[in-house]
Amino acid sequence: AADRQIDLLVWPESMFRFPLVTFDDALTPPPDVPPEQAARTRASHDRLAALASWVQAPILVGIDRLDVQPPFDGDPAEWKFDAHNAVAITDSAGKVLAFYDKQHRVPYGEYIPLFENLPALHFLTPLPGAIKAGESPVAMPLNRSEGALIVSPNICYETVIPHVIRNQVKQLQDEGTPPDLLVNVTNNAWFWGSSELEMHLACNILRAVENRTPMVIAANGGLSAVIDSSGRVLEVSDRLTEQVILADVPLDPRISFYTRYGDLLVWPCLIVCGWLAIIGVAKADGGRRKAESVSSVA
Repeated sequence: AADRQIDLLVWPESMFRFPLVTFDDALTPPPDVPPEQAARTRASHDRLAALASWVQAPILVGIDRLDVQPPFDGDPAEWKFDAHNAVAITDSAGKVLAFYDKQHRVPYGEYIPLFENLPALHFLTPLPGAIKAGESPVAMPLNRSEGALIVSPNICYETVIPHVIRNQVKQLQDEGTPPDLLVNVTNNAWFWGSSELEMHLACNILRAVENRTPMVIAANGGLSAVIDSSGRVLEVSDRLTEQVILADVPLDPRISFYTRYGDLLVWPCLIVCGWLAIIGVAKADGGRRKAESVSSVA
């Protein structure tokens, strides 16, 4: 559809291989960074700008973020930086507007538990280093001809855990920037088309329903999909196949009970289940004693 206006182009996790270099979380190099080094850090910005100019649309893409820590005026070979598994969004001219760092990391895949207190653990694993966890969700702006929207991205298996996505949506709502769209970027090519792809898709369906917010999935290896806020899968890609999904995503202004109150109903359910368990044990014990009494009389 060459004449169709594209509001957002989404690429999966790990697909854009030029890292986004930031300086203490700032996109613009500070004045004390040597000009030649500042120019080198612009590589990802320039390539994103070229891509956005080509498609003439904003881009949301999975990207590695290297955050250089101060001081910046020394030898760049000695710079210290934190590595993040991130998502960046640009405007239609390719200017990076915001980035999100993955909050819930995969143990032994993206970090080693207890590594901060026991650095020697790295000698027991082939993992060369750990990524740093993000601190908060991000409300990414998306300006369209029909009006501005807020996009809330997440990465890979963050959508497997209900409270991770619920907490992100709730925090953004409390900050006055409720998300209109959830976007999950993931690299599922590791699983070679196994049933993991369906399981991850099922988790994404549940997250969309729980928060009454539509979700777009861009999955390297599949299954990419568009899910509405009622859990209907409107579009889905094939597994391990190059494919482009061009779809309209229906928005939903509702705020869900689960997003607002979380696991509030879990506790009454646990109390009722515990009460029923006690009654069941008591009845079983009473029946056993009655049977023993009848047996002794006989």
